[in-house]
Amino acid sequence: MGLRVRAARLLVACAVVACSTGHDLPLPSGPEPADTTPPVLTLVAVAGDGQTGTVGGSLPIPLAVAIRDRAGRGAAGVRVQFAVVGTNGRLTPPSGTVVSDSAGRARVAVTLGRLAEPVRVVVASPTALGTAEFHLVAAPSPAVMVVPVSGDSQVVALPGANLEPFVVAVRDTFGNALGARPVTFRVIGGAGSFAGQSALTVLSDAAGLASAALTTPAPAEGDTVRATASTPAAARPPLQLVASALAFRGPKWRAGSEHVCAVATDAQAYCWGRGYSGQLGNGSTADRTEPTAVLGGAGLLALGAGSSVSCGLTATGTATCWGGASNGAGSTGQAPYRSISFGSSGVCGVSGSGTVACWGTPRTSITAPVRFAEVTGGLGSAACGLTGDGRAWCWGANTSGEVGAGDWTVASTDAARAVARPVAGGLAFRSLSAGYSHVCGLTASGAVWCWGNNQSGQLGTGDTVKTNVPAPVAGGLSFAQISAGTYHTCGVTTEGTAYCWGYNYYGQLGIGTTGSARPITTPAPVSGGVRFASVSPGGSFTCGLGLDGAAFCWGHNGSGQLGNGATSGSVATPTPVTGGLLFIP
Repeated sequence: MGLRVRAARLLVACAVVACSTGHDLPLPSGPEPADTTPPVLTLVAVAGDGQTGTVGGSLPIPLAVAIRDRAGRGAAGVRVQFAVVGTNGRLTPPSGTVVSDSAGRARVAVTLGRLAEPVRVVVASPTALGTAEFHLVAAPSPAVMVVPVSGDSQVVALPGANLEPFVVAVRDTFGNALGARPVTFRVIGGAGSFAGQSALTVLSDAAGLASAALTTPAPAEGDTVRATASTPAAARPPLQLVASALAFRGPKWRAGSEHVCAVATDAQAYCWGRGYSGQLGNGSTADRTEPTAVLGGAGLLALGAGSSVSCGLTATGTATCWGGASNGAGSTGQAPYRSISFGSSGVCGVSGSGTVACWGTPRTSITAPVRFAEVTGGLGSAACGLTGDGRAWCWGANTSGEVGAGDWTVASTDAARAVARPVAGGLAFRSLSAGYSHVCGLTASGAVWCWGNNQSGQLGTGDTVKTNVPAPVAGGLSFAQISAGTYHTCGVTTEGTAYCWGYNYYGQLGIGTTGSARPITTPAPVSGGVRFASVSPGGSFTCGLGLDGAAFCWGHNGSGQLGNGATSGSVATPTPVTGGLLFIP
């Protein structure tokens, strides 16, 4: 062959096998190395999706996923993570982490939570492609019960017969609402009916609520109507509901900022003092220096004065108000009420079932986990309710600790000011009285405890230090009645002696002096020797009713609020109210 042919053959041979020079390594011999690239795995759901179970119960079919390679073969030993979205369910194992078995399956058991709602479980693996979701349903428990919402254990103020509707809720044993369930209300004792019948059946709404209004003739003291509410196949006996009659024992008079209203022994209501907003109820806005009859004010069960508004409770428990519209006049709130009281910007009332609603500016319902027997609102930022067992709960701005909850947290919104908080210390009171930014409570033993603002000595503790918890009034006196004013406080002892303490620039303490801004920080006896049944401090004045119902007032008199026929000067001792009327203490 020629030289060129031999060179071409050599190049072909080098292309087929690796040509080596004398310095190259020999070619390797033996089998090719194994492929170490991990297989591609996928995760898919295979069992348990779409199940429905009962709240609190375990699902019958475990949730299962499969881990597969490209050929569809199961992959063992792969870590898989299951997780419940939200809190309405739990897994077994609790961690939700499992390892696929020899068939590539990974499983968890599911126990549903307490809420009757959809449940979602998501699944993923750090070494497999894809995720899975299981959509489950937690259905209500078949065990049904009827629970009270409002209207139970209400009290009707005599002689009225207005009752709040009984409202109940149909729930399963886990508290889930059950709609479209029949609820039967039935009278089982006392004089009463539902829509003229002894029994009435209604369907619960979407929220599980059912209601029925009980009607009854005017009850006598101590009369009780008993009813039940039941639904078929209930897990508990029928719910017992009660409405009782109690003679109204609320206050029939009160001093406001610059006026006074009181019910006379002839059952007619009278007011006197400042009338710029019509708060005297006589059809005029002029001031009155002596008691003037309230138009339509006969037969009121309770009566009182606020800042620019006055209110009374009618024989049916309806609140009727007159004076400043922004402070609640012209509005009746939500009748019927068993107690009403006043604040600087509105009126509050306690319903028969113990809830508190306030109207004026703003109109709101007080949030509280307890039921109240009475309410007291001052001429400022403080208001309180008293439960049947004497526990005090207060609400308001708390700018001076007047809520009494043991802190200085200021409520800066209307919603926060409408949340009742328990007064610290655990004391049981038989009555409460709220002033402008302080509150006082009277215990069964006759001791008085006060809290809140104390810049004028109105707490009676011997100093001017404010406190956010109840502090005992100095002096060791035994009181039968207590009442808080704007910047002063007064009370009547069990012997009928009136004592006052706090701010006295206008002579509102009745101790015979005026013109001094020096705080009187302990109880001082009111001059004049009158024996009182009750006292009521107002803005810068005070009034009291003697044991026979005669009215006396003292302090500032710029608008005729002392009722003595004049509108000038200040009076430092009790002065009889003009007209000779006798009032109900």
